[in-house]
Amino acid sequence: VAVGTHGIFSYDRKKQASAEDTLRKSGIRVVTTDAIRRSPEYLEANSDWLSYVSINPILTNAVRRCILRLSISDMFR
Repeated sequence: VAVGTHGIFSYDRKKQASAEDTLRKSGIRVVTTDAIRRSPEYLEANSDWLSYVSINPILTNAVRRCILRLSISDMFR
């Protein structure tokens, strides 16, 4: 399993293969955040190796805490 914050998958010109194809063939499962939005079609086509975790709740809470002048670090205790 590979985990990352931003799911940026590129094309390898030498191998003439996309990262999606390489990951799919390797059997590596990838979990990333939804910081980079993907279409429902993309998510469905790559659901065999790719999973997303939403960062919306933590960002919403952080913004709320900033507005109310509360500690953001308290979110992680």
